[in-house]
Amino acid sequence: MPDADLNKNICFRCKKPIADKTELLILNKEKYHAFHFNCTSCGKPLDSECKELDSKLYCPPCYNKGAPSARLFVILQNGG
Repeated sequence: MPDADLNKNICFRCKKPIADKTELLILNKEKYHAFHFNCTSCGKPLDSECKELDSKLYCPPCYNKGAPSARLFVILQNGG
């Protein structure tokens, strides 16, 4: 019988189920696979001091530098 909690644990980043609860991380009520919990800009593993911009995660240094890939995302979403 499938795990009833499986459908409740969907990764916010990849939208796939998080089958192993030891791989589940939660930030601001969003669930992530542990291997997806890294900076969108530099790829560095994140800790509890990460920042979010447009539903993407950043380490504090990248966020404070303006997170270039996030700014590009915002510009593209707003029509350039």
